[in-house]
Amino acid sequence: MNKLIPIVGAVGLLAAAVGCRKMEDDSSEKFDRIMSRLDAMDKKLDQIAQNRGPARPPAPAEPDPRLTYAVPVTDSDFPRGPATAKVTIVEAADFA
Repeated sequence: MNKLIPIVGAVGLLAAAVGCRKMEDDSSEKFDRIMSRLDAMDKKLDQIAQNRGPARPPAPAEPDPRLTYAVPVTDSDFPRGPATAKVTIVEAADFA
């Protein structure tokens, strides 16, 4: 009985080694397939990125607070006060 335990253990280890080797070959094939699919997806993403252009359009430039801007004011804008005033306050609203 005592001699049987090492033999059973050795057979078990041998079976595990053979099984792992088979599994290792399958894993290698699976790994290769996964890598080829990832490469294909990477190429597709590169093509999409090239066709899209920049991800966001550049932000519009902010108005320069040091400059004076001319805003045309007509009678249809309902102006108040004298037409010769040195300062014109323009109020705008958007009711979208």
